[in-house]
Amino acid sequence: MHLRTRVEDLDQPLLLPLGTDAAGKEAALALYGIPWLEPRMVADQLGVETASHFEVTRAATGLIREDIARRGASATVHSVVLAHTFASGGISSDSERDLSIGGVGAVPLDLFDGFSYTALGHLHGRQKLSDSVRYSGSPLAYSFSEATHQKGAWLVDVGPGESPRWRRSSGRPRGRWQSCAGCWRTSWQTPSTPGQKPRIARSP
Repeated sequence: MHLRTRVEDLDQPLLLPLGTDAAGKEAALALYGIPWLEPRMVADQLGVETASHFEVTRAATGLIREDIARRGASATVHSVVLAHTFASGGISSDSERDLSIGGVGAVPLDLFDGFSYTALGHLHGRQKLSDSVRYSGSPLAYSFSEATHQKGAWLVDVGPGESPRWRRSSGRPRGRWQSCAGCWRTSWQTPSTPGQKPRIARSP
């Protein structure tokens, strides 16, 4: 499943039915996508006067909350927000692109309060900012600063009458950055099938 969200569709979720909850109400999982919001490009469209990461993200999450409230009047809504942003409390590495020019582009974590679960993207390290806000990280390492990262994902289970439950899932990376005294080196697994890249060792 892929979500390609446009600014004008921020409050239009992908709805997945979950059945009936304990109170007899229909329950649904609502998936909302927030793409990377360049403040100067989307401020007018979102109706904010100050073109900052905080203001455009606050406007975007506000639209989503309004939609959740409307849907929640007649059904149980479990909301999952997927956002490409740098939230306060996340630990960055060298390979992420700077999200701002001339200032800090991080947004406060409380902008995501009230959602059942928020899955963040941008930082390459899997990490937990709060019980309901987490970065899955990247599946591969893209710089030497990620040599010690344990790559993987978060698996999230959502039921009709339950709060989301999550567990850590670890994967085996196809390649791993390694550093050694006086040199930099990257090692790749020996190809097991035709067409795969061979093992590579690099040093200055």
